Amino acid sequence: MIQAFRRHRPWCEDWAAIALALGYVGGFLAAMELALARLLFLAAF
Repeated sequence: MIQAFRRHRPWCEDWAAIALALGYVGGFLAAMELALARLLFLAAF
């Protein structure tokens, strides 16, 4: 079943999907880090 799915989609699309997922995860982590830094900055003063 997975191999049939792979036959329909070329590898470049798989890599695009992986890169997109990594971009979303990276953006989410960056936003969390920004929010944490802002909270620490507000707590310090």
